[in-house]
Amino acid sequence: MKPNTRFFLILPVLFLIPNIILPIYYESKLPSTVAIHYDINGDADRYGNKTTLFYIHLAVAIVSILIFYSTIACVSKCPASSLNVPNREYWATSEMRPVLVEKTIPFISIIYSFIEVLDFCIFLIVYRSNVIDAKKLEGFWSIYIIISVFFVLILIFSIRFKKSFKKIDSQPLSQRDDW
Repeated sequence: MKPNTRFFLILPVLFLIPNIILPIYYESKLPSTVAIHYDINGDADRYGNKTTLFYIHLAVAIVSILIFYSTIACVSKCPASSLNVPNREYWATSEMRPVLVEKTIPFISIIYSFIEVLDFCIFLIVYRSNVIDAKKLEGFWSIYIIISVFFVLILIFSIRFKKSFKKIDSQPLSQRDDW
């Protein structure tokens, strides 16, 4: 069964919506001067107006979605020598290239969705900290926990993605029913 690639192409936009709503929600709650950067201990070391914080947040969201769609375009158009998949010669053939793209789009979409959730959580903590007290990051250790969970999820999905190529590779084309 083929994955629904349209859904996976729209999924990043759905995860982008909360990142756009978050600054709008906190606009009236934030003071005019907010902490825009925290050091490794969670203490504020850079201040700016709240508009700067909103621009930083939206820039991160927009740049990340542009990277997502650029990566999708690159996978379908890049030369075979640029691909980093097991048995590159097999997957880069004109017959298997569409299958490679169909397998890659859901993987990249899920990774991007994790990145958007990570951005949302970190900026939510920053906004809440600025509403309460801009000098110290509230929930400082939770950021490390969120980032750790993020990297574990990325690792799990990357391993599953790489194994999926080996599973299909081991079956001859005539025996495959999933494509």
